[in-house]
Formats: sequence, C-alpha cells, structure tokens
Amino acid sequence: MRLAFVDIYDANSVRTWSGTPYHMYRSLVESGEPVEPIFPLSRRFPASAIAKKLFFKATTKTYLVDNEPVMLRRYAAEVSRRLNGSRASVILSRSSIPVSFLDSDKPFAFWTDATFAGMVGFYDEYSRLAPSSVANGHRYEKAALERCAVALYSNDWAARSAIENYGVSPEKVAVIPYGANVDHSLTQADVHEAVKARPTDRINLIFIGVDWHRKGGSIALEAVNQLNESGVNAKLTIIGPKIPEGTILPESVEYIPFLDKSVPEQRRCFEEKLLQSHFMILPTRAECAAEVFSEAFSYGVPAVAPDVGGVSTLVSERSGVLLSANATADDYANAIVALSEKPSDYMALALSAFDEYHQRLNWTVATKAVISRLREVSDASLQTAA
Repeated sequence: MRLAFVDIYDANSVRTWSGTPYHMYRSLVESGEPVEPIFPLSRRFPASAIAKKLFFKATTKTYLVDNEPVMLRRYAAEVSRRLNGSRASVILSRSSIPVSFLDSDKPFAFWTDATFAGMVGFYDEYSRLAPSSVANGHRYEKAALERCAVALYSNDWAARSAIENYGVSPEKVAVIPYGANVDHSLTQADVHEAVKARPTDRINLIFIGVDWHRKGGSIALEAVNQLNESGVNAKLTIIGPKIPEGTILPESVEYIPFLDKSVPEQRRCFEEKLLQSHFMILPTRAECAAEVFSEAFSYGVPAVAPDVGGVSTLVSERSGVLLSANATADDYANAIVALSEKPSDYMALALSAFDEYHQRLNWTVATKAVISRLREVSDASLQTAA
C-alpha cells in the first residue's frame, strides 16, 4: 500500500498545531509504508473572503475563511493536481476540509478530532459565527463524510457527532486516539523511579495550555489556593497561557509563559516539570481531545479533568479521575486529596496512566491501527476496480 498524506499546514514543522501534524506524519513514514507528502497547501485567500472576514469582524462575528467555498475548491484542486501521476493507492488527510470536495479515483480518509457540528457553540471562536460560515461548515463536513471511504476520529465524542449530526453509518466511522507528542523512550521502570522521587510532603500540580479561559486556568488556580488554605501543601506549575492582567499568583504557583519543545533546553524543562508533578489539573471548559493528557501519562502523571467533549476517551479511572463538566475548584481540590491519600494507590495509578500511554496512546500504536484500516480501504478499492 502506498499512502498520500494531506495537510493544509506544514507537517514537517514541530511547531504546527502543538506538534500533532509533525508526529502524525513522522509516525506514518516510520511505519514502513511508502508515504507521499501533499502539504502544505496554498492559503492564498481571495479578496472577497478577506472582505467578508473584516466585515463580520466589525459586527463581532467570525467568518471562517478556510470554509469559504472558493478555498474548499482551491484546496481540492491543489490536492488533485499534486496527486497527478501519484502511485498512492489511498489518501489520508489530517482534516476533512482539504478533501471535502476532492474528486479522485483514489479512496480517501481523514483523521481528525472533531466535526464542524461538534465545534459550533462549543469553542468560543465557534460561538459567534457568521450565518454563511455555519452553512459552509455543515456543507463541507457533510460532503467530506459522503465522499470518504472511512472517517477516523481521535475520540468518541467526535465519532458520535458524525453519526448523530450527519447521519453517517457507524460502519464508516472509527475511533483511533492520537498519540502523545513526546520524544522520549521512558520505560515503566524509569517512571516507577520518577514517581518514587516525587515529594511526599507536598502535592505538585501542573497545568499546561495556551487558552487560560477555555482550559479553566482560574479554576486550577483557585483549587491550589484552596488546598493550601485547608492545610495541604500544594504547588502549581502553569505552562503556556497568557494569564489575564490583574491575576495574583501566590508563592505556591510557578508560571512559565512558554516552552518550545523543539529547543533542547526548553524540552528538558518541560520533561522535568512533568516528571516532578503528581497530577495534571486541566479543568477545561471545552476540549476535543487534548494530547497533553497523553503526554502527561507518558511521564506517569495522572490527570484530573472534566467529562467534556472528547476528554473521556483519554482520561478514565485507569489514568486519573473525570469530574462533572461543571465541577468547582473545591471538587478538584477534594479529588486531588482523595487520590493522594494512600501512596501505594497513587503509585498504582501513576503506573496505570503510563500503561495507558504505552498500550494505546502513542503514535506507534495509533498509526498501526490507521494503517490497518487504510489497507482495508485500499484492498476494497482494488477489488472494486478489478
């Protein structure tokens, strides 16, 4: 089987989309299957689309230029043109957008983390959409689902949305979680030693995310304050977000605005902070399926998070605890204390979280499952052609 991999963005850059395209593409190449890169695609927006974006911005609405029909046709045409003469037997896209209107004699699939319907009203930037962007979004999603051979999603929430919102047959949908965007080869023995080395007189929490509001940064901050006020020695390390002006950070909080994992020194800092942490706290208000959970598990760090979006595909009793979508800071503080009460139970949970990463939440396992599904698609296509 020969595979063509499509992405709007540059999948050779680890800085793109938190490194997911990079790790996905690299894992496909390392699988041993021949892979033809069809990325990045041209994002030259027509003047009409830019004008619409500016117009709707003035009315406090968002116009999604990538959903613009002209752009959808351009993406499809460029993919078609670059596939001309290709020996690929099947196409895999990281998104449904560039292949939604693709006409090709080769079967295609896409592997993504959400449907358009799932995002509308879920993320803030999808809550004030221009009416035409909503119509265009549903149009491209439905077209992609009708044309594809199989729709692969990284979480159950997205898969359910495809079936419930677009009437796709469940047989045409598969859930294959993304892997963790890490470059280490820690063993269970390594993680066991790291967990043993974590302090027993303090609870180290870590919060990682760019969007302070959506990721629930204020809840995480309040939870660590409550822990300390109740007599529990707790420290919170915050990595990534821009914290709102006026936010007071107590001495128990360490704030690191940004870490670039492509820079060795900064990657080492990222790894050290995770290895020293007892729990990841991420009270996210909206989430498709953050790979940061899998990253935490790869260092033996269980997660405390809410049951929203696709989080439950990653976080379970084997890797932490799921709280209700409207859980308070007090709920997070209580859950953390409960999980910390018995050192032996905590050790078992930390190793179980690493096991989750090792068994199902890494790129090698994920890619193997994707390749298997695509081979079925390719074989079926060849049989039909014969």
